[in-house]
Amino acid sequence: MKKDHAKMRYIGKIIVAFLFGAAIMVFVRYISYGGMNLGTQVNHEEFLKVAEEIDAIVIPENVKIFALGEATHGNKEFQELKLDLFRKAVEEYHCKAFALEADYGGCLMVNQYIHGEGKMTEDDAVKALDFHIYQTDEMRALIRYMTDYNKQVEPEEMLSFYGFDMQNYDLEKKCVDEAFSELKMQYTDMEDAAETLKNIPGMEMYAQAARCCLQNQELSNASNADYSKIRDHYMAENINWIYEHMQEVNESMLMISGHNGHVAKKSSFTTFMGEELFETYGDDYCVIGTDFYKTDCNLPGKNGKRITRKFYSADPLANTAHALGIDMTYLDFDKLNKSEKMNKVINKSMLMGSLGEGYSFLNKLLPNSYRINDVPAELYDGMIIVTNATPTDIKN
Repeated sequence: MKKDHAKMRYIGKIIVAFLFGAAIMVFVRYISYGGMNLGTQVNHEEFLKVAEEIDAIVIPENVKIFALGEATHGNKEFQELKLDLFRKAVEEYHCKAFALEADYGGCLMVNQYIHGEGKMTEDDAVKALDFHIYQTDEMRALIRYMTDYNKQVEPEEMLSFYGFDMQNYDLEKKCVDEAFSELKMQYTDMEDAAETLKNIPGMEMYAQAARCCLQNQELSNASNADYSKIRDHYMAENINWIYEHMQEVNESMLMISGHNGHVAKKSSFTTFMGEELFETYGDDYCVIGTDFYKTDCNLPGKNGKRITRKFYSADPLANTAHALGIDMTYLDFDKLNKSEKMNKVINKSMLMGSLGEGYSFLNKLLPNSYRINDVPAELYDGMIIVTNATPTDIKN
């Protein structure tokens, strides 16, 4: 009898050990693959009918502001797309300016460099972009393209580089101080600086730096709940200023680039930048969003160190591209709307990847914390799918 009990306890331990091991394996799979289900796929034949190369992107002739979104800040491919699409916009659509989700002051320094002003080197220009996410070879390539282009054209045809963010007060103030030093004048506060500079010919871009300082001051006093709304409102306001300012020099299209969440034409919880721009420009505002099937994303970790983490979007469009072995593809929503099956896909909510400059282990435990659930056709005019997005190499 005792032998039977001992045998049963032994078998019980084996079962418990097996179940515990299985639970560990399930947990590992869960955190490694973004949950137990990576999402569905769409009809392969229909997908192949509409999937296009990036070179096939067409920007409607009426467009005034052309926006490229990025699903993450930490992937090489999304940064490379900035140059790919800006070159296309310049060479095929007479685009003369590029604006980045970065501080206005740092981008003003880059603009001086690409126009051959001052004594900055290319390294100085890249470092002027204070966000580490832009201190990469891909951003260096964009700056070099604009610099080389400007050396070959007349001044009125030169390209310009702008920033529409205002989170670094010191960068904006540095530009204001340099302007007043050049003028051999002084100012009492930023309101005085903005008012003074806007009335001096050739100083309007420095007046905008002063306005960004004022925006930063308001942002610094905002509550956590209001921070994003205020920031996005001012980013939209800054883009309006950039577009109007550049028209005075050369009437042309403006290309902007920022996170998908900023440039999208619709916001889920509050009014973000893209929604304000869409309300202002309507169909003259064109947005291409991006997504991934899998990303190895460069993110900020603890103690200022960068880390690389793997995520899956669960996006059915990206899942389909992965299943078909397509590395990168463009989906024009006008063309997808003409396909009955694809029209249904992009006009209903789906999961899509969305990673910013932040990481928490909760992202692994709760995969939907790095995904949005929204209607693609309401957010964008088209999407670029990067199947396997690789991490950026930040040179800071």
